[in-house]
Amino acid sequence: MTRGKFGFFCNYGLGLREEEERAVNEALSGRVVHYCLEQLLTEYAGKKDALISLSDEALSRFARQSVQKFKEEEFFGDFGAAERFSYQLGQLSALAARAAVRLRDEMKFSGFTPLSPEKTVEFRFGGITVKGICDRLEISQQNGKNYLRVIDYKRGKNTVDLADVYRGEDLQMLLYLFGLCEEYGAEPSSVLYRPIGADSFGKGNALSRESDAKKQKQANERKHAAGGIMLEESPERAEVAELNENYAKLYGTVRGGYCAPKLLSREGFSSLKEYCKAYVNALAMETGGGMVSACPSENACRFCDYGLFCGKS
Repeated sequence: MTRGKFGFFCNYGLGLREEEERAVNEALSGRVVHYCLEQLLTEYAGKKDALISLSDEALSRFARQSVQKFKEEEFFGDFGAAERFSYQLGQLSALAARAAVRLRDEMKFSGFTPLSPEKTVEFRFGGITVKGICDRLEISQQNGKNYLRVIDYKRGKNTVDLADVYRGEDLQMLLYLFGLCEEYGAEPSSVLYRPIGADSFGKGNALSRESDAKKQKQANERKHAAGGIMLEESPERAEVAELNENYAKLYGTVRGGYCAPKLLSREGFSSLKEYCKAYVNALAMETGGGMVSACPSENACRFCDYGLFCGKS
């Protein structure tokens, strides 16, 4: 709704949906990786030590099994599918395996414990009810307090600009964090965006690829490092520093570190919460009152399915 009230109305008010194409594209790749990570965290719920001890081969095997299970559940196996589609879908296990390896390595340095993958969220926020699904919710008990962090898997960027937030964009995960902190009686720690896209590979001959392998690995780990917003006083800051230090030893030093969330004071988080509450409640009143003209935010049209008849593009 924050990106465009017209698109929100078409989707949730009129129920207009574009028929899903059976093709291996970015959207399907994201769904497959989401599914595999959800299966992994569900399988090892409450067994963090066992999860972080898994080998790369074990995670690769788990990813292949999860992709096969996804295919059975979503597409009835190979029923009605072209051979090329089935092959490409199976190849996504490599993408899911790399995401699983990064999750395992990240958890080695973390004092946070996953509470729930695909956590259903529902809470009152001012005069409205917020509902949704959080990709990953984690908790840490330190200094006599509970800290929560919300992790969102992204196919694209891993950064958030506070200027965009105050324009009404990238609010979803912040809303979830505020609501879940009230539900669990916890302090906010962070909202992190975790990229799950494919690795990049260098071009050139075999010798140049070999010599650039470490540099390419460094670039890929930086590309897939989490970003977002973190409470300045959170003990998670020490974990991020340790993670960056360990990654620097493994892959080399990069400017700004691998994981570099923006820091916000406790007062800043409190002010942001009140702003979000006022903003989304005002937006809900406008939308409920029929003010749903096509006046999207700057980047909304890139991901909108209703450009054919909104008149904006």
